[in-house]
Amino acid sequence: MLNRIKKNHVRIFLVLIVWYCTYLLLYKLWVQSLWIDEWFCSYVAKYMALNWLYKSKYFLFEWLQVLFFKIWWFNDFWARFPSVIAHIWSILLIYFIPYKLCKNKYVWFFSALIFGLLYWEIWRWRDARFYSLLQFLFLGWITSIIQWMETKKTIYLNSAIIITCLGVIFHPFLYVLGVILFFTIIQQYKKSRNFNEIFSKKFLSTWILVWLLIIAATFFGSIWNNLSGSLLWNKQKWYIELYFREYNAHLRDQLWIIYVIWLLWMVRSIIKAIWKREFKNLILFLCPFVLFAYALVIKWYLLHYRYALLLFPIIILSATVLVFDITKLIKNKYINIIAVCGVLVWIGFTAKMQYLPTAYYYFDYTSPQPDFKWAYESIPDWQKVISGFPTLCNRYYSNRWNCINAIRVDLIHDWKTEKLLNKTDESYTKAPYINTLDDLSSWTYYFVVDNLTQKSSNINRKLYDQIHQYWITTFRSWSGYNNIVVIKIQ
Repeated sequence: MLNRIKKNHVRIFLVLIVWYCTYLLLYKLWVQSLWIDEWFCSYVAKYMALNWLYKSKYFLFEWLQVLFFKIWWFNDFWARFPSVIAHIWSILLIYFIPYKLCKNKYVWFFSALIFGLLYWEIWRWRDARFYSLLQFLFLGWITSIIQWMETKKTIYLNSAIIITCLGVIFHPFLYVLGVILFFTIIQQYKKSRNFNEIFSKKFLSTWILVWLLIIAATFFGSIWNNLSGSLLWNKQKWYIELYFREYNAHLRDQLWIIYVIWLLWMVRSIIKAIWKREFKNLILFLCPFVLFAYALVIKWYLLHYRYALLLFPIIILSATVLVFDITKLIKNKYINIIAVCGVLVWIGFTAKMQYLPTAYYYFDYTSPQPDFKWAYESIPDWQKVISGFPTLCNRYYSNRWNCINAIRVDLIHDWKTEKLLNKTDESYTKAPYINTLDDLSSWTYYFVVDNLTQKSSNINRKLYDQIHQYWITTFRSWSGYNNIVVIKIQ
């Protein structure tokens, strides 16, 4: 028995980590209120489940939600469950990638443990949004590329192309995978000087997939054109500096010593590429990081920390490789173990980790999460409710009566005011927008006003002036940028 445990202790450790991380993820998954974007995504999935119609660019994640909604029911737990599944598989990939790179059966422990217990990762993996699947696809792509580089089997190259196809259909961030894949193939066959092999029958299936990738990128590129704009974004310089400082501070705040180790890894990898012509790590980790960072800081026009989720596994994996390479120089086995444990303890004290289960995770200011659940619970049954986000009203109140109207909210701060004012109803629920209290009949109404809705008061000025004359607060939750109030008007 002891010999069997000793022989399989690595697998036992992996099972324990996956089991405990799954427990952290599932612990009271249904308790914390859905935030605004979560139910935007889930509302579309619910519509698809009821009508079997495609209605979203992010259909890959939402079809997973549809599957669970169909089998069970429309609730917060099953809306978030696909993210949990993606996280479990991602931990397995985080184990496999450094194991293949370093050829050491213990090195996975470093990356899997950090990745599985990082607070910001757990919070995002409990989120009913597509970011979790985005990260899983990226890790699956790296795994496929590593296997192809080692074995030269086309099945792994085809797998990488299929993931790239899914990526470009799924989200514009993953267009990056197609660019890196192209340079990876060139770099590999330039080394062997055997480009003719690419055009052999062995690669017939690969070329078919390449054409599918080109078609997908062309078709969905036209869909994303209004979002992505030109290749070089013409942001003002101070905007770029602001975005760089914000994302840099976020990564440093969440990871700290891991971030420092990654910076050292980056310097070392560049030096090795220049002097020894070793490009493998640059292609796998630095190129995606640079391109993702370029999209975030220079190209993307919105600042949200959740967009930086793809940078975290890159930094963790890179730091893992460097720590392993450094400790490999230590010949004494016991000193080596002490050194690795010392680094892990250092990380445990400096990075933001989550060791114990909790029902509530605190979002950053770029992802406000008012307590919609309890706000709507505070409203009596059979009332008429008006909200800046009628999708949340639809989730937490519609079974108790009527979410009749919507208040205009400028979500992305990019629309012209006239465009929003000219809209007559909210995009998802088609609830008609209210302009003033004069649009209402002589009834009792409950207004649910969160912080984002309040910030759009400049385009609802007359409405807010009227509301303040009759302001009777029935529920209030003040928590920084998550403020929300329920107002009774009669």
